[in-house]
Amino acid sequence: MASRCRVSFVSNFRLAAFSAAIILGSVAVAPAQGRPYAEVVTASATTSDGLFKVHQQGLQTLFEVPANMLGRDMLWYVERGSVSTVVPEGAGKAAASLMVRLERRGDQVIVRNYSTSLSRRTNDAPTSPAGPTSDQKVSPIARAVSESSLATPIAILPIASVSPSGSLVLDVTPLFRAAVPELGLSSVFGGAPVDPGRSYVDTVRAFPRNVMVDSYLSAITPQGAVSALLKHSWTLLPDAPLKPRTFDSRVGLFTVDFEEYAEGSNSGVSNKSFVRRYRLEKKDPSAAVSEPVKPIVYYVGRTVPEKWRKYVRQGIEDWQPAFEAAGFKNAIIGKDAPTPQEDPTWDPSDTRHSVIRWIANPVVNALGPTIADPRTGEILSAHILVWDDVLKIANAWYYGMCSAADPRAQSLPLSDELTGRMLRYIVAHEVGHTLGLRHNHRASTAFSVKDLRNPEFAKKYGSTASIMAYGRMNYVAQPGDGVAPESLMPKVGIYDFHAIKWSYSPLPADREEMILDEWASESLKDPRLAFGGEDLSAAVDPMVQTQNIGKERVEATRLGLANLKIAMANLVPAYKKGAKNYDGLYDRWMEMLGIRFDYLESVAKEIGGREETRSNIKHEPQFKPVPAARQRTAAKFLVKEGLNWDPVYYSNGVLPNAIPFNLSFSMRAYQRNTLNTLFDPMRLGLMSDAKMDEDDEMPYSITEYMDDIVTGVFSEVDTKSNPSVLRRALQRDFFTVANKLFTVNHTDTSRLYEAMGAPGFIVEAMSSSIGSDARIALRVALQKLEAKLVAGVTKDPLNAAHWNACLTSTRKWLAQ
Repeated sequence: MASRCRVSFVSNFRLAAFSAAIILGSVAVAPAQGRPYAEVVTASATTSDGLFKVHQQGLQTLFEVPANMLGRDMLWYVERGSVSTVVPEGAGKAAASLMVRLERRGDQVIVRNYSTSLSRRTNDAPTSPAGPTSDQKVSPIARAVSESSLATPIAILPIASVSPSGSLVLDVTPLFRAAVPELGLSSVFGGAPVDPGRSYVDTVRAFPRNVMVDSYLSAITPQGAVSALLKHSWTLLPDAPLKPRTFDSRVGLFTVDFEEYAEGSNSGVSNKSFVRRYRLEKKDPSAAVSEPVKPIVYYVGRTVPEKWRKYVRQGIEDWQPAFEAAGFKNAIIGKDAPTPQEDPTWDPSDTRHSVIRWIANPVVNALGPTIADPRTGEILSAHILVWDDVLKIANAWYYGMCSAADPRAQSLPLSDELTGRMLRYIVAHEVGHTLGLRHNHRASTAFSVKDLRNPEFAKKYGSTASIMAYGRMNYVAQPGDGVAPESLMPKVGIYDFHAIKWSYSPLPADREEMILDEWASESLKDPRLAFGGEDLSAAVDPMVQTQNIGKERVEATRLGLANLKIAMANLVPAYKKGAKNYDGLYDRWMEMLGIRFDYLESVAKEIGGREETRSNIKHEPQFKPVPAARQRTAAKFLVKEGLNWDPVYYSNGVLPNAIPFNLSFSMRAYQRNTLNTLFDPMRLGLMSDAKMDEDDEMPYSITEYMDDIVTGVFSEVDTKSNPSVLRRALQRDFFTVANKLFTVNHTDTSRLYEAMGAPGFIVEAMSSSIGSDARIALRVALQKLEAKLVAGVTKDPLNAAHWNACLTSTRKWLAQ
């Protein structure tokens, strides 16, 4: 007997014609109009009632959907629950989030995807996706948007039966046993197809506003079977959508983005965004500060180790003062998740709960995603992930940056107290993301070196103006400055208060736009409130920094390196205090080299840089070049410090204990990276453009820059001294890097700019220096070097051969 077809999947690209007929050979047989309810939902079914009834009988799952649920906006959210050990990054990561509606069509129900339709909206219906409307009510532009925004079916489900109350019974088993293309579930298995024979629906539960389905999917990969327990949640979106708040680029917030079409507009399509934020309403609207009707609650998940739980709660509630400044008392609360005995239905994947989970996987990261209403940006919940190995990077950061000034950090691993305090900072950062805040890397440079070395200032403000920066710890403060160890870490900062106020403060509707504009403009008067994140201008603005702090780039880096050298000198003794063998010493040493490279990279952004003043049309200029004196100082510092190694990096006991070979190779890789930074195509292009800038009358010329590089790399030629092993390697690597001026080289930098949305012609320019003045300028510098090499440098056989090889490479380059 032929089995009845339960579900069909369709392409995103076209709406095909569907029939509920069963095909027997070449004869189409019309389906029955549903079987009796008692035959479909049997006495053996396990039923859960909530948003609508759900039934499970054996391996079959049924949804019983009442008529009032048809056409309603729902969020279909999927994340990984439990996973096989080979699944990258483990459990917890979101797989998909779609807005869907259930729509009846005859004897079938269509599960239709409206997510793509939300990308185009009209200005009179900004929170609604395009959809069928009455011709009497629809404007021409709304009709045009609707015709260009067809919502595609994800699946078509036959109606299996109708309940006595009129609800439609749907067999959804195939829907949750398959890798629905729109959900992107195949990525969980590295692209391998799901094996239906090893997949099934595990459990199904209904709650007042959502239904959860746990499906167990498996796939066969070249490495063997891979499985994942996927957590599906169908959540009814708010009946009364939150009033959206329109994004302002002067305040860094996550958004939902769309194209807005307006009837009669003479300026075409507008790109518009609503910020993501929780719904916060005052119990007492007349009070300056009131408790919220519904506070934001974050649960510390059951997997968080006991000794870290209090630090996680502290990281959550560190945001309370910022909300209080915005008018809400006790707006954000940290709670332990209920035990299975207290609430057997509690699930960290549930869209009703904001949760922080600990993931047992060797990943050095933490992640703060949100689940949001795609119509308005309202945050429904947050599922923060903290991977176990984040503690490794916490130890490395604090030891490398602060052990010189904090005696408590002069032993590895750090104490539970210090590690917990670092975890608190990391959690607070991720919670900030889930409150809607993007990274603000401009906040890293908001404080001067003088302020960062001031004990009172550091106590009040911490190390950066925003905990959403990647500025990390206060490595500028020196051992004798008197800055208290408790003041060396970031805290929820002055910018964070500003962003929370802008996003969450209740405002009168008739004055909201004006007040928000005034608040966003405050950054012109107080640069500590300025925003600069991960966008195109941030790539060339030296005031936007990651892994670095301090307004004065060279001085801040000089002080950071001074502290890092102390940490390097003490690395082996510090490591020995907590280790039984030397197995991890090489990794700790490499972490210190990484910190050094990050410090030096921050200086490079000064060279050819453009500083942004992010403002509205009333303020000019938006961009101005870094003064030539600063660029010149930065280049000379980078050539001197970045291409020379203090002996403390290798004569500190690491060489005889860490690894029997390759220490020099690791150091060579870093100095080669510094060369690549100096020759970055975008940097060279910016310097070539400098003479076009009317505000920069005396630029740091590309000719002078190239001369400074060549003189610094080959400084032993002038001093007639013998270079070290590392310096000889550097001088040979120089020609390999310099040859890139003749090639199209799609660097990681150009790919980064492309991801940021740079136009194609800019990405092409960033990937190659062909056609710039850089080659001409380098030719002038190398002609000078050639003359010096011809004159001779040394009679030492090894070094004489080395200089002869450099002369050959110089002439080969000049001959191109």
